[in-house]
Parts: sequence; structure tokens; C-alpha cells
Amino acid sequence: MNFPILTISTNNVIVSYLSLDDLTICNVKGYKSGYYDSLTVFDSNCNEYKLKNALIEDYLGSLWGYNIFLERKARVAFDSCLIAKKIPFLTIKDRVSS
Repeated sequence: MNFPILTISTNNVIVSYLSLDDLTICNVKGYKSGYYDSLTVFDSNCNEYKLKNALIEDYLGSLWGYNIFLERKARVAFDSCLIAKKIPFLTIKDRVSS
């Protein structure tokens, strides 16, 4: 997967990420919300990936990932990644704009 990437979640939230850390480090509330379930990723080479089965790999920071507001930060790992196919850029553009 080549960065930067564009992701589309199951509830049609579109986010771009510049690095792997940006994609995999999140708040535990964000993980539990289901954002990482069946995430569709388009990389900079127009490849489409389907990421499934996100699991919390590790908690980051001191105090087991808790911050001053008692929110936890974690690193997410994906159990499976399916490469669908190489897609023309205009198809990705149409999918994002709809």
C-alpha cells in the first residue's frame, strides 16, 4: 500500500491519510464505533483494498494508553487485506463525489 491513501468506511465517511501511523493509531472510542469494519482503501497507485477484522494490537503511551481525559489511544492491526483490483482514477473520483 502506497501512501497517501483515501479511505471510505461502511457509513460513507471519507478520510485521507498520509502515513501508516495516521491510519492505524486511533482513540478506542473510534475503534469501537465501527469505523474500521470493512474499510475500503484507495492508495496512490489506484489500487483498491478491502481491510477487514481490525483488532487492537497495542495501547500507546504511558499509563496503558490513557491520557488526562481518561481516553485510551491504541494501534489497530488488520487481520486480512484483500486486493480487489487496479481502478481507473476517474472511477475513484466518481465514487468519492457521489
